[in-house]
Amino acid sequence: MYELELVAVPSAITCARLLVGYAAHKWQLARSCEKELGDVADALVQQAILAESGEPEVLNYLAFRLRLVPRAVVVEVWDSHTEAPRSLPASTADDGGYDFPGRGRRVMWCAVRTTLMQEGSALNAPAGIPRRERLQGPVCASVALQDQQLLQRVLNGLRTLDSNEEPSSSGS
Repeated sequence: MYELELVAVPSAITCARLLVGYAAHKWQLARSCEKELGDVADALVQQAILAESGEPEVLNYLAFRLRLVPRAVVVEVWDSHTEAPRSLPASTADDGGYDFPGRGRRVMWCAVRTTLMQEGSALNAPAGIPRRERLQGPVCASVALQDQQLLQRVLNGLRTLDSNEEPSSSGS
């Protein structure tokens, strides 16, 4: 998944388009797929930039995401508008929509079927929810928790701060 947090101004369209080009290259998508992803991104980001009156919003933020799923790339735009979008772009996957997942939040999405540059290559789409990788090798125990004198000095300093007194220097 690739994500950008952007200010909702016209230059956000260019930034989204650049991310589409980068992701398409990394995922080895065909030029036709990259073009369609770019068109969908332009339309969704444009919807997020313009308010109901058609005037650009001032200092609204949007989140632009590209999510690779089996046989498609999902383009998502999250913003703070509370009205339904005027229209959603048509795509090859014919899957798109919008929702209001929370108060003052709107998400618009559109799926685009993936086309690979080479017929024999396969996409490395995650099969499910991504998981954190386990640490390899032994994990070192914290040295600070083994030093009782250090912990006592920290505790005394915190108590001194709570009582608004100047810390006393002990043994230094």
